[in-house]
Amino acid sequence: MGETSYPIRMRELMARHGLRALKRFGQHFLVRDDVLRRIVRALDLHPGEQVWEIGPGIGALTAHLLDEGVEVVGFEIDRGFVSILREEFGEAPLTIVEGDVRDTWRTVYQRRVPHRVVGNLPYNVATSIILDFLEGGLVVPQVFMVQREVAERMAASVGSPAYGALSVIVGTFYRCELLFHVPPTAFYPRPKVWSSVLRLHPVTSPVSQEDIPSFLSFVWNLFRYRRKMLKNVLLRSPLGAEGVEEVGSLLERVGIDPTLRAEQLPLDRIHALWKEQGTR
Repeated sequence: MGETSYPIRMRELMARHGLRALKRFGQHFLVRDDVLRRIVRALDLHPGEQVWEIGPGIGALTAHLLDEGVEVVGFEIDRGFVSILREEFGEAPLTIVEGDVRDTWRTVYQRRVPHRVVGNLPYNVATSIILDFLEGGLVVPQVFMVQREVAERMAASVGSPAYGALSVIVGTFYRCELLFHVPPTAFYPRPKVWSSVLRLHPVTSPVSQEDIPSFLSFVWNLFRYRRKMLKNVLLRSPLGAEGVEEVGSLLERVGIDPTLRAEQLPLDRIHALWKEQGTR
């Protein structure tokens, strides 16, 4: 569909089904066909692959995915849009899973691991969805549209003002590429902020699947007081019960200056610190 025809058709479909975008689901629908095509290209799809789409809405991106010859599993929380998808795509290789993806994806995952995951994620739950996939063991190539601020935090490197716990967690399991930014005018209804498309490539991680929960907890705690010196942050942690000397010894063993702050530590030092404190 053209860039002007799609928004008109979308509004017609929604009106016919008595639907509107719901704030509680964070719904903003991408209506720029050129952006949809760029997202599909970023996935590097091959015919016959299975792709999970998070929040297909009325199927703008879905149609492009199906054109690539892939099988699509769409996770849709809005019952009204489930009806539209089934009406619009009929016999296409599209399976709709109704409900919150965080409650439903594990059952689908047990049957088959997808080759790719894609979605225009609601701003209010984007981080939660990505981390839920990670904790549940779904580590495959992913392309997501999220709020620009969130994308920049995920892709940030040490030294950047955006660098923090989310940067460390994502960077530990993926190579994160911030591909391009998308203006509010590309959506209906228009959000108040810009969005960004990012691509996540799985990498070999020093953290095993069973250790992911403890690693995430460690990182969140480390950055809870991101501008305090590390020795003081660790003294506030369970490790602090063993006293100042043990905290100082731990940092010395991994070669970290105790006066540094968490936001100054690159990934490899954070990994070393996590491993060392876990051996005690």
